[in-house]
Amino acid sequence: MKSNEAISDLLNRLTAMKKLLIASLFLSGTCVLNATDLTWAGGEVGNILSIVNDPKNRWTPAWYSGDPSTENPNARFPRLTYGENKNNNRASTFWLADGSYLRWKSLDISYRIGTNKVLRTVGISDMNLQFVGQNLAVWDSVKLWDPGQASKNGAVYPLQRTFSLQLTATF
Repeated sequence: MKSNEAISDLLNRLTAMKKLLIASLFLSGTCVLNATDLTWAGGEVGNILSIVNDPKNRWTPAWYSGDPSTENPNARFPRLTYGENKNNNRASTFWLADGSYLRWKSLDISYRIGTNKVLRTVGISDMNLQFVGQNLAVWDSVKLWDPGQASKNGAVYPLQRTFSLQLTATF
């Protein structure tokens, strides 16, 4: 009997708290998206240079580098050249990537403080405390830039993560 009373007491407390505490979250994204990664199209480079800068991510001929280990057949990018090279920006399935993602756009937690004798003496009839967070996280396989932005190469300013704490009083 004691455990049933404890469960009943917990449920009553949660029911009372539900009237005071409100939480909501907003998720968005795409499940299936094949994005063509035309990182070199039109000479735009975006964030790609930071990855190409790592020698493990590119194939370099041994005659050029003087080191046979730079001819990495498992490199992320094909042989890159200086100047114009039609093969580096040609549409191909090589540049096809999984662009699906899930974004945690917002979290809103609101707690109704209500009133007490002290608050009523200063003329406050109701009070709420609210926490709001926006652009909290992105889960994706792109990892070079934000897949939800309208850019094929990441050359846009990223979305800002923001937090705010608000206190609302009704007089």
